[in-house]
Amino acid sequence: MSSVGIIIVNWNSSALTRQAIDSFIRTHDIVDDLKYEIIIIDNASSIEDYNKLQVYVEDIRKKIKNIDIKIIRNSENLGFGKACNMGACLSKAKYLCFVNPDIIFIEEVIPELIKILENDKSIGIIGPRILNINKQEEFSPAKKPNLFNYIIGGKLFLPLCKLLNFDICGRIYLNLNKILYPDWILGAFLLTENKRFKKLGGFDEAIFMYYDEIDLCLRYKKAGYKICYYPKVSVMHIGGGATRKLPARLILKRHIDSEIYFFQKWYGIKYTLIHLLINTIASFLKFIILYI
Repeated sequence: MSSVGIIIVNWNSSALTRQAIDSFIRTHDIVDDLKYEIIIIDNASSIEDYNKLQVYVEDIRKKIKNIDIKIIRNSENLGFGKACNMGACLSKAKYLCFVNPDIIFIEEVIPELIKILENDKSIGIIGPRILNINKQEEFSPAKKPNLFNYIIGGKLFLPLCKLLNFDICGRIYLNLNKILYPDWILGAFLLTENKRFKKLGGFDEAIFMYYDEIDLCLRYKKAGYKICYYPKVSVMHIGGGATRKLPARLILKRHIDSEIYFFQKWYGIKYTLIHLLINTIASFLKFIILYI
């Protein structure tokens, strides 16, 4: 019997985390051939938020015997990647499924994705179609970020690419109805084999948030594995579940810090400086075109 460890990082998002788990239980056959465990890593939420999750976890344990569910509380916010790695270390399951707390399962997706992984060992990470709350597709599959596709793949050129019926616009794939093998997929929902994840070092813990899934996927590709976007099954993504509670300045700072770190790691300092300069100029020009 295969096993799956579902890892959810919670930061003051107990209502969303409970909603995600409830939707999973509602849509998945938990007495099937798959054994499920759920590991919640709490990143130093308020004691009120954490206590709500504790009560919920105890309730699930009493009601559903076939799911092994646990919650671990950190004394400080360690960031998304490091918390995910903690969850992975605690899991003995064959597969790991990293799920954002603001994900809602709308159908049974995990068994289907595992079948794909088991039938094609060259796939390292797989993810489903991701819909927003309006049931519109989010641009999950994407190409490796670089100077060119950062500018061309922006909002300014997107309508033109759609009008010309392009499959790709800069870094973004536009045809989301077919199975794709991009450079990376959105980190709101990632499924991978436990041993491979640990062998490749898991998430880069130097990245607090943002760019963590891109870095992980690129390291899988560098090791020879494919990244798979599988649109035949879907989940819903509310978006910004925990970050809505953060000040806009802090979100911007963490995004820029991660962007600089990522580009230095993959391209070097000179490329990073050029990227930041051109990206700043491009953002300024877009602002002028759109708002002035």
